[in-house]
Amino acid sequence: MQTKLTVPISAKDLDTAIGQVKAAKACGAEMIELRTDYLENLSTYLVRKLIDETKNITNASLPIIVTCRK
Repeated sequence: MQTKLTVPISAKDLDTAIGQVKAAKACGAEMIELRTDYLENLSTYLVRKLIDETKNITNASLPIIVTCRK
């Protein structure tokens, strides 16, 4: 088992989260954790959009973890 550098994305809105995903990828993240409990107006649509955008940014090459602690 290998250890991977996992970067948590904890933003209040979609645009900020997307910016954080881009920065994490540029800095060498090996896995992305989407902390959806930080999003304002949380909805299934918003989470789906964030997952889709993250896949697009990373070319679906990084594992994604979705966490909601609400």
